[in-house]
Amino acid sequence: MKKFMIGSKLVILAASVAILLASNSSGVIADELTKEGMIKSLRMLKTRAFDPGRTKRMIKFRSFVNTLRKKKTRQITVQERTKVAKFVRTNKLPSIDLEVYFDYNSAKLSPGAMTKLTVLGEALSDKRLKGKTFLIGGHTDAKGGDTYNQSLSEKRANAVKEHLAKSFSLESSSLVSIGYGEEQLKSPGAPEDSKNRRVQVATLGE
Repeated sequence: MKKFMIGSKLVILAASVAILLASNSSGVIADELTKEGMIKSLRMLKTRAFDPGRTKRMIKFRSFVNTLRKKKTRQITVQERTKVAKFVRTNKLPSIDLEVYFDYNSAKLSPGAMTKLTVLGEALSDKRLKGKTFLIGGHTDAKGGDTYNQSLSEKRANAVKEHLAKSFSLESSSLVSIGYGEEQLKSPGAPEDSKNRRVQVATLGE
């Protein structure tokens, strides 16, 4: 596999409150999401029935996330990033789908990315999401070498994090950037498909 085959298009993808991570059945078109739509999708709503098991899991996970907030993206281990991805998926944490464009084979945000990130930044800085911690997880397809893909995904996730923190006065510690490389493919049956090139954004808790 060759490095130059890495594409320039990423998709911000995660499970919604009622939809699993790999599902596309929500019917929501990412590009049409407004600030209000993003806020609604990212809010951690309380369930009608009290679930002590889920509450206990969230408290334990929150403690784990606090350790990640102190780490740089490249310092997060395979085990730690796998744990985050699994928790988001199995607990159906609230999230959104977006497309973000980078320069070809680069972690530099393209001009086309700014409009979408502006809406996202305005949503994340809204008082209704105040105090919450968000995952910014970078993913690639299976083109290119494993090591290169891992590094590129980390740089792209970190680029989104830095842009949001700087442009919208968000606390850097409220954004946990993680690179997954090609470990968490959206389309395992088509590992080189562009759908696999994405950045995952999910609400990890308070």
